[in-house]
Amino acid sequence: MIEILDGTMETVNYFGDSRVKIYHNYENEAYPLHWHAAIEMTLCLEEDYTYSIQGKDVKLSRGDFIWLPAGALHSIYNPNNTGRRLITLFDPLILNAFTELTPLISFLSPYYVIRANEPKTKTLHSKLQKLASDILTLELEGSQFKNVLIYSKLIEAAAAIGNA
Repeated sequence: MIEILDGTMETVNYFGDSRVKIYHNYENEAYPLHWHAAIEMTLCLEEDYTYSIQGKDVKLSRGDFIWLPAGALHSIYNPNNTGRRLITLFDPLILNAFTELTPLISFLSPYYVIRANEPKTKTLHSKLQKLASDILTLELEGSQFKNVLIYSKLIEAAAAIGNA
């Protein structure tokens, strides 16, 4: 759900003092061409989705992950008009504090896909699926340290991708 769009620039509307927005998207909606200052990590839960990223179409199937760095110009559509996806948008500022992650962020540009059915990334996929589940659980529980705990999972996801 894009709430604030000025031309192609999306301003992510975080809740309160959080710098993470988690959206369990099950509505039949497409997202027009846009970019944002947040990193986007999406897990395709049901059906297929197509991301158009800087002019290239990337099809995601059930279980696939995509990581988009901040500033990536993209749109999303679902040719089946049904499905679910878990979209996590987060401020990259904390990741930028770790110098070992700096080269990773540029390596992942303009996007990085982890396929559910790819044997060579099976371990990474399992880890990311677990982290996505943990992030959603933390979001729903709403503990006092929710943001810290979610960011620790996001840092762990970035490190797992970097080690793959």
